[in-house]
Amino acid sequence: MRIVYTTLALMLCLSSTTFAQPQPARWTGTVDLTIGGSDADENATFGRIVSLAVDRTGRIVVADRQDNQLKIFSRDGAFVSRMGRKGAGPLEFTGIASIGFGPDGLLWVRDEGNVRLLGIDVAATPAKNVRTVPLPQMSGGNHVPFTFNPDGSIVDESILFDKSIESFRPLKLRRTLAGTISRTDTLVVPPGANDNVKKVVTVQKDANGKEIGVSERYFSQPYGPEWHRAYGPSGVRAEVVTSRYEVKVFDDNGKFIRTLTRNVPPVALSTRERHVADSLISAIKQSLPFGVPANKPPIVNIKFSSDGGLWVERTVEDGHAREADVFDRNGRLIAIATWPREIEITRDYRSVVAGTSVVALSTDASEIERIVRLRFR
Repeated sequence: MRIVYTTLALMLCLSSTTFAQPQPARWTGTVDLTIGGSDADENATFGRIVSLAVDRTGRIVVADRQDNQLKIFSRDGAFVSRMGRKGAGPLEFTGIASIGFGPDGLLWVRDEGNVRLLGIDVAATPAKNVRTVPLPQMSGGNHVPFTFNPDGSIVDESILFDKSIESFRPLKLRRTLAGTISRTDTLVVPPGANDNVKKVVTVQKDANGKEIGVSERYFSQPYGPEWHRAYGPSGVRAEVVTSRYEVKVFDDNGKFIRTLTRNVPPVALSTRERHVADSLISAIKQSLPFGVPANKPPIVNIKFSSDGGLWVERTVEDGHAREADVFDRNGRLIAIATWPREIEITRDYRSVVAGTSVVALSTDASEIERIVRLRFR
């Protein structure tokens, strides 16, 4: 198996270099911990889970937006404590969006309703609010997981609508712990990123055929290309257009580091997938420049682990277990990981990947969300 990637240093003399690598390990993920579900007690019952975080000891923190609460569980899944209620004071929230542990050991909470970030010492007894950071400028980011630049500032993302491309353009923000934005990078939309989106203009008429208005809607091609971005430790960023296996990696200043590529065979849509996809656009086929493709895009999504590794989830046949290529922080393909199909890792912003352990969400037989931990061996 071979992988092609280009480093910034080698670009001084070479445009690209091919490196032979040993056969990667095979990791299989199995569930070794479950928290919550239809038969859980009050401490493990959740309203609306919006984010998860895992500290260095393996403790799991759950952010519940409905109850405006944080719940902490031990690495064995035992309930430890809860904090928070609706309000604007210390340890109070009005719309938790995301949480994550920073290099300072604090649990950082994005409180959208109060337009602020809170840095909480959850190791203290009781937990205490140590930092309160107002967001005087674009709060953006919303559910983007917390990551930090080398100087300790927060990596954030917002968006703006660019009329020239009729689409949204993301902004990568460097936010100081005073709340201000010290740097804004407007990300370049890669070729093909918006090929799957089409604006459809419909003229609305009354029963007599008289024009009474015009509506505009955007439609996405089923199984069409999507532009995904992921942020990792020390401000590193990766991005991919899912229609091709070319994952580009950049440092915290936006400088190109390498491209990760692999040759993977196309995966055809099943009869079921094609039927579902076709039904989504059947009513407006004549107004769209695309139909349902024969094959799925090779990439599903990408996600960084807390140690800087990058998981690139590949498309698989309908009903098969999920599969991802795992690269270390230096761009070496070290493993191919598989896990149960019902558990989302790369597409769910709430999941947390730490080495060979993943904390994510699943649903039980009653369609109630629960937290699961996967161990990969």
